[in-house]
Amino acid sequence: MGGGAAALRAGVLALRAGVLAQRAGLAALRALVLGPLWPLAALSGLAWMVLIAAERGPLHSGVALICTAAGLQSVSSRGVLAGALLMIVAMMLPLTAPAVVHVWTHSLAARRTRAVVSMLIAYVGVWAAACAALSRMSFYVRSTAGMDDLPMLCAAAGLALAWQGSAAKRRLLNRCHALPPLPVFGAAAEIGSLRLGALSALRCIGACWALMALPIVAGPAHLLLMAGVSLLMLSEQCATPRWPRTDIRLLAAGGGLMLPALAVLFRP
Repeated sequence: MGGGAAALRAGVLALRAGVLAQRAGLAALRALVLGPLWPLAALSGLAWMVLIAAERGPLHSGVALICTAAGLQSVSSRGVLAGALLMIVAMMLPLTAPAVVHVWTHSLAARRTRAVVSMLIAYVGVWAAACAALSRMSFYVRSTAGMDDLPMLCAAAGLALAWQGSAAKRRLLNRCHALPPLPVFGAAAEIGSLRLGALSALRCIGACWALMALPIVAGPAHLLLMAGVSLLMLSEQCATPRWPRTDIRLLAAGGGLMLPALAVLFRP
């Protein structure tokens, strides 16, 4: 009984922290929209418009479903990758603002635009491949274990909470703030931009993979969770790096959420 009460209190505290993070994410997004990097917000907004239109229009069986595990059975691998690209542009492009500034300020004037575009292509491409792999993996787990939407979402939410409370998550998140120096001249400069985009994506994947799994397994609620996860990740990116430590409360809340999913998975 005491353990259940502790898990409940941990869940309430996690919910409160989530609300505060959403507010911080909205403030960061507003600053991006009103600042010089507004094209990133504009491209992200355009991708959101396509996703919403696909959800309500005749493309519902295509673009919208390939962003969720439930629709993967009827979509080709090429379609999954296309949906993942759209999902990443909508959710992750605002997070590239520090890297864009870094590339712009450390590149020659003649190649600044090309360097930024190269970095973004590498970033989005690596993230989209990871997102497509997550989608396929979640569909495999769902079909193999015979899990419905609610147990699958509980499992993903519990895993995300536990990962959020781990020291490893904080350590990887701190690495996302580190931007390596860039070569200035010749082919090394071109490769450097691509390398920075890929490296930034890999670090972000390491820190945020559990959060990205939430909209993938959410079924009809995937757009809502995409928006919430986007704001949460944006707030984390704008926050000051902290010393890695384990948050027992988040681990307890994550474990409590995962129990229903484990009960379904190991049922006789």
